[in-house]
Amino acid sequence: MVYYMIKKTFLTFGGPGSHYHNAVNRICTQTSECNVFDNIVGVTDLYIKGQKEFYDKHGTFLEENHKGYGYWLWKSYLVKEQLEKMKENDILVYCDAGCIMNINGKKRLYEYFDMVQHSKYGILSFQMGYMEKLWTKMDIFNHFDAHEYLETGQLIATAFVIRKCDHSVDLVNKWYEASQHYDLINDSPSNSSNHPDFIENRHDQSVWSIIRKKYGTAIINDETYFVNWDDGYDYPIWATRRRF
Repeated sequence: MVYYMIKKTFLTFGGPGSHYHNAVNRICTQTSECNVFDNIVGVTDLYIKGQKEFYDKHGTFLEENHKGYGYWLWKSYLVKEQLEKMKENDILVYCDAGCIMNINGKKRLYEYFDMVQHSKYGILSFQMGYMEKLWTKMDIFNHFDAHEYLETGQLIATAFVIRKCDHSVDLVNKWYEASQHYDLINDSPSNSSNHPDFIENRHDQSVWSIIRKKYGTAIINDETYFVNWDDGYDYPIWATRRRF
């Protein structure tokens, strides 16, 4: 099987507010102009509120915690839901709505597809230089018995690529299950003492990063953020965090 014969889906989400809704429309338009994806899925909080089982269970948490619209709990749910609609070996690209899809990076985007197609893990992750010990509360390390990753760079949850396979589906399920432990993704103090250099928990990203490292993912250096955006000309995903 070759990567250009399989279905490719793009997924993004915007929380409450017209600026976030507009960001969804913008990045979906940019993605459409790339003429790469078979399906472009852009949803907002209005969609989440219509998911009765999920919203009945987590709606109060989402509405009471404005940061990340419930500390980004919705992200693992939406990725899980989208994978369930896809066929084996189909590819999903997730990007936060604040990103920019750069049409000039189309060649590199196809290289991402090639990487994930040939990875036994079915997941391509971007790794920052920021150490987990600084940005992940100790309760997460304890939850996954993953203390060996304290001195490793965190994997972003802003964008990632998934090929649907048993392994990737299992990891996303683990992500969603762990994210439902609100104390792991929120800003509450860790029950266990954090590393002395700890700064702040990175919420769903901290959980998703540790899961991928522990159970397996293809990893490349982060190429979604550039101090000088001209340096990103040939790269498809720009993590600009635009809110419009």
